Amino acid sequence: MSALGQPLVALRVADLRAETLRLPSLGPNADDVHHLHADIDAVTVVLSNVEDDVVLVGHSGGGMLLTDLSDHSTVAAACTSPLSCHRGVSPSAIYLG
Repeated sequence: MSALGQPLVALRVADLRAETLRLPSLGPNADDVHHLHADIDAVTVVLSNVEDDVVLVGHSGGGMLLTDLSDHSTVAAACTSPLSCHRGVSPSAIYLG
């Protein structure tokens, strides 16, 4: 199971809806899109179809995306991490070696 899959399973077991979204800037046509704006548009479409409160979670450059989307009417919270760390690896271990 991928590192992303483990938290998703845990959230679903806790009876919480958890979704992932393949952002256009990470897809097969990534070179053809204006990355940040295409990603914001893609997430906005999803948020516009949700009636419940949403918690957005992202890492690395996703912080810019979440900051822009944090004022959307369905977003209850936006959480970011500067890095994507694997279980057991702390950010300080990455920076300090």
